[in-house]
Amino acid sequence: MANFENMDAGMHASDDDFTYVFSIYFFGASFIKDVSEAMGPENFDAAIREIYDTYYLLQSDTEGVFDIFRSHTDADIDSLIEVYFPNRNTAE
Repeated sequence: MANFENMDAGMHASDDDFTYVFSIYFFGASFIKDVSEAMGPENFDAAIREIYDTYYLLQSDTEGVFDIFRSHTDADIDSLIEVYFPNRNTAE
């Protein structure tokens, strides 16, 4: 069983689908919780609304979603992004 430590772990880092799915859902929920707490409920809700309005029926892109979160808060969410997505700038 693979040890997933962040959201950047690819699906082939595990020998089974369960480990990958569990890890992504666990870290995804933890990231959303931490971002929500850092931003505050009103700012977080506004960001989620903008993400929905921007990407409804479209494929979102990671940096675009992060930019929307950033635009709705003065909180330092970049430190959270680095914790959960440390390899995002290294992907080709």
